[in-house]
Amino acid sequence: MVTVRGGDALVKSNGTGISTIGFIGTYNGNNAILTCGHGNWDNNDLYWKSVSSSRKLGPRVAYQYANNEAGDWSIIQVTTSQTLTPTARWASNSYYTVKGVDNRVAQNTTVYNYGKNGGRCTHTVTNSNIDIYHSATFVVKNMVQCSTTSGTVKNGDSGGPVYYTTTDGVIACGVLSGSSSTTMAFCPLELVSSFSVSTG
Repeated sequence: MVTVRGGDALVKSNGTGISTIGFIGTYNGNNAILTCGHGNWDNNDLYWKSVSSSRKLGPRVAYQYANNEAGDWSIIQVTTSQTLTPTARWASNSYYTVKGVDNRVAQNTTVYNYGKNGGRCTHTVTNSNIDIYHSATFVVKNMVQCSTTSGTVKNGDSGGPVYYTTTDGVIACGVLSGSSSTTMAFCPLELVSSFSVSTG
């Protein structure tokens, strides 16, 4: 049994396809985690991973990632006995409790993402509802776009938690979808179907 929280690494059974866990919660009454939809996940079991070990979590049970549609998210049902905590990483050795949810964060809000490889980055929301390109022709609708002010988002950070701080924790906003050298886009929680973020 391991402790699982937002910001931890998520991989396929063969160790490939690294992404980052977004938030802990429930899906249709079952323990689950939220991450990105574009990780090329299949319906086989996915694994929590640390530097020295890994633990099976469970299968993908719902997702959204399609051209000209809204959202980029996956829900992984946790079918094994792990300690799921309503927390998100602030640094490799520290984390905050998730105290609430903002389904569609407002423009000019300062938000943070935490990725397994890039750590914590800081951003300012520049457009709270925008269609973004994941390639020359692939469009994901109704996303949130930000200007990056500190840090560098790296490969493997997708799916990780996006939040802003409050006096006693963080407010969950969504999961990381994509980035450039100066911008970041995330999927707002408003677009995620039937997933309830756990708070503490």
